[in-house]
Amino acid sequence: MRASFWCQCMLFVFSILIGSSGLLAASAEPCTCGQPTSESYKWDFSREADQILTNIKSDSFQVRDLAAQLEAYDGETPFIDWRSDAGLLEQMRDQVNQMNKMVCRLRLIARVTTPEQQAVIQRVVPEIVMLTDETSSAIRFLDRNPDYLWAPSYAAYATEMYNSAGMIQHYLRNAQDYAAAKRQSPSISKS
Repeated sequence: MRASFWCQCMLFVFSILIGSSGLLAASAEPCTCGQPTSESYKWDFSREADQILTNIKSDSFQVRDLAAQLEAYDGETPFIDWRSDAGLLEQMRDQVNQMNKMVCRLRLIARVTTPEQQAVIQRVVPEIVMLTDETSSAIRFLDRNPDYLWAPSYAAYATEMYNSAGMIQHYLRNAQDYAAAKRQSPSISKS
């Protein structure tokens, strides 16, 4: 009886942390642009975009690994402890929020990047938005249904997060391969 009361208290605290304060919610922050400075006119935006895209690729690997762990827990364990999933989702939320901050910057500088970078940004941004939505949905599901983590709809969130992170990696890997080929053979024309 006492253990059941303790579990109910913990679930209540967890639901407050997730629900009302949004501590575990993945979200896209609004992008704000400052005033141009004299340094702005000399800034290498293409190099900055390359660095941001490399960082997004790295974060997407981490998100994909976490989603794979989430899938493994749910597929192999008949009794899933919501705390282990909450920890994984919290890590994923942090990575996704970091990616959203980088997307914000990419959106601001996209018009002054190369056409190839603009194409990659146009492909990657919607995948990151989907990944954000999937992460938020999984967190909401966990918040509302901690005893039903075996449900197919919850497993689908993990699969979709894994797939979205994989698509981000795919687009960025292709862009890097194209950039490397273009550096080696300057005669490659724009497609």
